[in-house]
Amino acid sequence: MGRTTERDSRNQGQDGRRSKNTDKYNKETRNSNRDNRSEEEIRPTVEGRKRGATRASMSKKERRALKQQKLRELPFGEVVEDLKPTWVKVMESKTPKEERSELVGQLSSGLTGLWEEIIVRQVPMRMACAVVKYGSREQIQALHKELKGKYVPIIKDQNSYRIAIYFLRFRKENGCDDIAQEIIDEIVRNDHLPQVALHQKGSDVLNEIYIKMTSIERDALFIACQSKVVRRLMRFHNVKSIRDVYEKMENHNALNDTLARFVRKSAEHGFMYLPFYQFCARRIVDIFAAFSMQHCKESLVHMNPHILQFCLSNDGSRLGCASAYYLSAQGRRQMLRFMNNTDETGGVYPVELMIASEHGWKILAVLSLWIDDVTRLKDRVFTRFATDEIWDSEYLKRFLAVVLSDRPINYLTKKIRTYAAQPETSKKEPERRRRQIFEALMKLHPTRMEKIREEELFDLKDILAPHFESFVPEVDSDVDSDDE
Repeated sequence: MGRTTERDSRNQGQDGRRSKNTDKYNKETRNSNRDNRSEEEIRPTVEGRKRGATRASMSKKERRALKQQKLRELPFGEVVEDLKPTWVKVMESKTPKEERSELVGQLSSGLTGLWEEIIVRQVPMRMACAVVKYGSREQIQALHKELKGKYVPIIKDQNSYRIAIYFLRFRKENGCDDIAQEIIDEIVRNDHLPQVALHQKGSDVLNEIYIKMTSIERDALFIACQSKVVRRLMRFHNVKSIRDVYEKMENHNALNDTLARFVRKSAEHGFMYLPFYQFCARRIVDIFAAFSMQHCKESLVHMNPHILQFCLSNDGSRLGCASAYYLSAQGRRQMLRFMNNTDETGGVYPVELMIASEHGWKILAVLSLWIDDVTRLKDRVFTRFATDEIWDSEYLKRFLAVVLSDRPINYLTKKIRTYAAQPETSKKEPERRRRQIFEALMKLHPTRMEKIREEELFDLKDILAPHFESFVPEVDSDVDSDDE
């Protein structure tokens, strides 16, 4: 043991232990000595503290100085720290209204162009909230312009989500209803709504949004977030797993009504162009096809008028194939009519987009396989195959391989091979249908059909050979579409 000094002996009690009062006195003396040092003495080093010192051994001034230094080292930290006294003055209740307006103007002008970088930090976020609450319309618009298009990640952050709430809460006071509506549209009418609804901070923003919503937007929020049955089924990626969960659920009649309402509302409100709704609708149709054909057909009828919103995507093409397979002859004729509506495609015939699309050609193939009226197919589909780009496309060759082969399942993708078997709703014989499709194509595009006759891709040469051998050209006065 080391020797005991005179100072230690004075600080020890009768039993040889240090007195608590003595320790308290020494600690207070030590702290007072630290607080009496000049600013130069307690200035931190480049590493942020005195060499050999720990944070626990630093005084309040040293810790305050260290925190100040770290804040200034953040991106644009100097600007934020310089404006912090201004923000404090803005938030004081005794500040006159005219002075507060000038101070808010200083905040807005000083941080313009920086909001996107600093909004996730606590103090800049509160400065932005002060601008929204007390600023003019021009200042609020400048802030919104920088954050527009980025509100989804903003409202999922533990600090910055409050700025969205302020935009919505003070929309009446500052006359910025249009800005608040843009924020609502960005969140509600995009595919981010489900993930936002399940996020802790995002759900707080949605609670604020729900008060301001129209009935249509509330329906959108309901079908995206509040349908627990749909969410429970959609979390599985395997169709067999979904069906197993469905079978274990109780009260299938009410469940079917809930799922059918989900599909109907999604279609009516124009959300079928979003991947989330396409994914859910496709899974629901798969369930109905296995357990409730009546609900399956009803759901497909509701989606039919909106086929142009989803016909070019993967899930959407499977919905279109299901419509062409399960619907009646009248439903298939309606599909042809809706697919010739050019209003939603800027004047371009949707068939031209679908036949050259990775997924859209599948809908045309299944529809051509099982439609009874080939004349309508010729007038509304085959006449649109009018450009060399279409005939050079790989997907047109896939289409021909499917509709002209006696084994179409070989040329369909694995996910839609179910639709190669003849459905009960189609009465025309497959062999007769293939012959009529070939004759229609030869009548409209003889030159191009002759050119593709030797195509080896997808076994087209072997598929077309028997059709050409049995084909007898008709003699009439119609002008060939290739020569027009």
